[in-house]
Amino acid sequence: METQLNSLVEPTQISSSKTKIKPCILFVDDDQLILDLLSRIFKDTNYKTIACNSAEIALGHLEKYDIDVIVSDVRMPGMSGTDLFDQVKKTNPEIIRIAMSGAFDQHNTIELINKGDICSYVIKPFSSPKDLKLVIYNKLYERDRKREEVDRLKARQRNAAVRAKQCGKSLHEVKTFADDIRSGVVHLLTALTYPENLSIELDLPILLCEDLSKKMEIGTADCLQLEVAIVLKKIDSDIADKLAFSTEKYHFLTNALNLSRSVGSSKSGDKLPAIFSLVQAVTKLIQDENLTWQKMLEEMNSQVAHFDSEVLFALNDIDNPLK
Repeated sequence: METQLNSLVEPTQISSSKTKIKPCILFVDDDQLILDLLSRIFKDTNYKTIACNSAEIALGHLEKYDIDVIVSDVRMPGMSGTDLFDQVKKTNPEIIRIAMSGAFDQHNTIELINKGDICSYVIKPFSSPKDLKLVIYNKLYERDRKREEVDRLKARQRNAAVRAKQCGKSLHEVKTFADDIRSGVVHLLTALTYPENLSIELDLPILLCEDLSKKMEIGTADCLQLEVAIVLKKIDSDIADKLAFSTEKYHFLTNALNLSRSVGSSKSGDKLPAIFSLVQAVTKLIQDENLTWQKMLEEMNSQVAHFDSEVLFALNDIDNPLK
């Protein structure tokens, strides 16, 4: 026998919280009084509910409907709730599994939790109707937050792949592209006449770019563009035409040159000008004004209105790269 607590819905009508459709809960218990009680508790709630009195019927519902939560008694004739949870864990691991058990079944329930077959449980008889509602709400909330985090991570991976593709390279080829650019810049500096301590003066800003890029998860190509911009700013000359680079690398260097001539920080989504502006300010305070790393941080933090807050926060979270 099966009982419909609220309206039954087709699988296509039930989905994740992103579409604002009500989550679907499947209740399983061989005691009709418990099913009737659950019907009253979950009447007029934000859930679609289905009920049945055996684990075997419940397995059939899992094939027919898009279930978000299964709440089942542990002790039932025929297939037990323990076996049901074990089967659901194997075939539908994404479903939230909650056990209902009597006080004398707590040992078996704890064992289910330890095995990972269920994520929570409630004791029958219910001390308060709110208990089960709260457990279900919390578990659905945790699931949705995890899904959102996974979506954010996937989006960041896609964005990283897009940035690499925009450079005309796959992620695997970005490092080779970066090395070629570095070699060209080194060759340029060798060909031009600059003070012998130029490389020493560039150590701090370049290492700072690398540390900030790691902290803010800036890609390899973007980090390299920052480093090249630092070099171009130091030698302060329109030298892009002097490099025998391909069109692609010439375009990259031109972007770096434009970045080196940018003024102020960027409050937009592009963090490169903001990082470049901050690195220039840090380098000036340490190399020109001989401030310690700690004193420099104090000075930078006192000028918080002049710099991008995310970049400034990252600066406070890294150590002196010259240590």
